[in-house]
Amino acid sequence: MKKLSVLMAIIFLVTCFVGKTYYDGKIKADVQSAKHKGATEKQDEENSFKKQISKTKADISNQISSDAKKEFNLVPTKAFEKLENGQPATIVFLGDSTTEQNSQTNGKPGHVSIVNDLLKNTFGSEKINVINAGVSGNTIVDMSNRIENVINANPDLVVINSGINDVGKKVSNAVFEEKYKSIIEQIQNKTQAQIILRTSNVTKDDWVNKRLEKEINPIVQRLATDYKTGFVDLYSYYNYQIKNNNMELDSINNDNIHPNEKGQQIISDLMLYSLMGEN
Repeated sequence: MKKLSVLMAIIFLVTCFVGKTYYDGKIKADVQSAKHKGATEKQDEENSFKKQISKTKADISNQISSDAKKEFNLVPTKAFEKLENGQPATIVFLGDSTTEQNSQTNGKPGHVSIVNDLLKNTFGSEKINVINAGVSGNTIVDMSNRIENVINANPDLVVINSGINDVGKKVSNAVFEEKYKSIIEQIQNKTQAQIILRTSNVTKDDWVNKRLEKEINPIVQRLATDYKTGFVDLYSYYNYQIKNNNMELDSINNDNIHPNEKGQQIISDLMLYSLMGEN
């Protein structure tokens, strides 16, 4: 009887041990399977995100002809490492009415809105914060007076556009350069933001265009070189579109100065290409 009891106890203990080993193994296998499934789903999500970014870049690149890329030596500005890594980013567009764009596009979005919508669709609305800091009638002097608002936004990227109003309001070259330098230096000293300087669009006023070409745009380009910022020569690209697509300026400008919805699309195509780059 004692032998039977001992045998039954041994069988019970062996059964418990085998059962525990089985279930421990099963639990570990289930945990490993869950981890693998989670990792696979995460990888699939990352791959899908990368494919979306890649597709967006390809679509943008296709908007810029190979001739234009060659002629303007458009080297894409790498401003979106944070976004591509899944981190949030803030972009500020500092400018005049062609940036603000409130009444010249026949109810269609301006380039800042186009950029905003595309980036949100690509990276997620919770990741991107695009601020339109364009104010109608502003010169570089006016922008320098409100630069603290830009700095307080803690931007990752600032795109600056000024020129047309500076010509119209006869801001001297010396003042234009001084105030532009001040804006760049304050952004560089007080934030970690990347900066892109952009030239203005072509206007219907020859006297405005002449000064933009001969005086204002060269200053902007030189400042971009001196301060190692990005540079987007919209003025030249605007001219390129007119000449190479047999366009009339009237077809892309709403009045003497302001781009209409087609002109704003030209600006957004060039900006997005310069900002996001190619595949």
